[in-house]
This record gives sequence, C-alpha cells and structure tokens, in this order.
Amino acid sequence: MGDFSLLDEEEKMLLVTSGFSLLFTTSFIYSYIKVFRHSLNYSQIPIIALSFTYLNSLVYFYYSDLIYHDYMKLCNKISIIISIILIIIYLLYEFKEDKIDMFLNVGIIMAASWAIKKLIIDILKDDDKVKTTCSYSTMAFLSTIIEWFMRAYKEKNSKILNIFSGLFLVLASISWIIFGYIYQEISFLVPNIIGLVLALAYIAVWLYLRKFGSSPEENKGAIDIEIKIKNESKEDVTNMHKINDEEEKMVKN
Repeated sequence: MGDFSLLDEEEKMLLVTSGFSLLFTTSFIYSYIKVFRHSLNYSQIPIIALSFTYLNSLVYFYYSDLIYHDYMKLCNKISIIISIILIIIYLLYEFKEDKIDMFLNVGIIMAASWAIKKLIIDILKDDDKVKTTCSYSTMAFLSTIIEWFMRAYKEKNSKILNIFSGLFLVLASISWIIFGYIYQEISFLVPNIIGLVLALAYIAVWLYLRKFGSSPEENKGAIDIEIKIKNESKEDVTNMHKINDEEEKMVKN
C-alpha cells in the first residue's frame, strides 16, 4: 500500500482501467459455468473473443512493463493467466472432438504470442510506439465482440452472450475514454469510443434475445407463439369488421 500511495494520478487511472479490463476477462468464467451446467455447448463458448482478449492483455502487459507500472502489469498478468486456463479447458473439450483443430489452434496462439513479444520487446522498444500497437490490438479485439453478438443474434440464443462481459466492457471502455481524453492519448481514446458503442450494442442484443429460448426447438416455439398471436389479432379484427357490417345492415333494414 505504501507503493500504491506513490502513484501519480495518471498511474492510478491506468490501474483502474486495467482493473476493469481484468474484470472483463474474468466474466468469461460465467460462460464456462453454463457449459458445466449443460445449459451451453462447449462449441458456443466465445473462444475467438477469449483468444483475442488474451492477446490484447499480452500487448498491454508488455506496455505496462515498458512504462514500469507494476500494478498495471500485475492486472494484465492475472488476465493472461485466467485467459490461458480458460483456453486450455476449451482445448481439452476440442481434443475430444477434433484433435487436428486443437493442435492447430495451439500453434496459432503460440505463434501470435511470440510475434507480439518480438514486436514490442525486440523491434519497437518504445512506449510511444507501443501505444499505437495497443490501439490496433484493441481494435482487433473489438472485432471479435461483433462476431460474438452477431452469432448469438443469428442463432437467436441469448445464452451465447454474457451480460457480465457487456457490463464490464462498458466500464472498461468508459475508463479508457476518460483516461484518453484527460491525457490526450488518441491511441486509447478512439478505439474505446468504438468499444463503448459495441458494448452497448452487445447489451442491446442480449436484451432483445431474452424473449427467445436457448435451443432451436424453444426458438421455434417462441416464433410459433408470435405467429399465433398475430393470426389471432387478425381474426379479431376481421370478426369486428363482420359484426360492424351486420349491425349496419340491421340498421338499414
């Protein structure tokens, strides 16, 4: 705590933003709980978003190392560890279904991790240049959020989404926007404005999909009910017209 009191305002804000980013990473655990409870198939785990969360945390880990921010570095280190553990669990599920894909995915993740370290530590070696890398990394990560909620929308399955991820992404984006605005850091400001928009879209899709079930059968039932209600409404309107017509005829007679 003595070391924490020595942090300046900028370092404290970086710590807060890193903390919210860590919370976003931990939110993936909820999707795994659904799998363990058999309410979600392992193939519906947002593994692409999780993998890019890991890579994004890796970029920020090296950035925090370059600026000598140990607390920020610790948050990103924990995020990396959690991501790796969750990815390994997913790969164990995948190993039972498709061993070739599993080994291919392991190779891709290892190659990407090595490339990030090589780029930041051996090539760039400068925190200002790495900020640009952080910006690109965040944009790449955010593209997976679009894939995540679009997949849920197409399948009409809200359980694919994770409301905690949406909420924590909102908090993380807002905190990075505030930091970027105060310290005029465009590399952090612009991507997280986009991140906030996507986080709100994510939550909106989750809310919309709440009326649907978690399986094609349930979704079909929900759709059939909607169709039935619409047909009944049309029949009621038709019957009202018939009654009105009959009353008019009686009045004339």
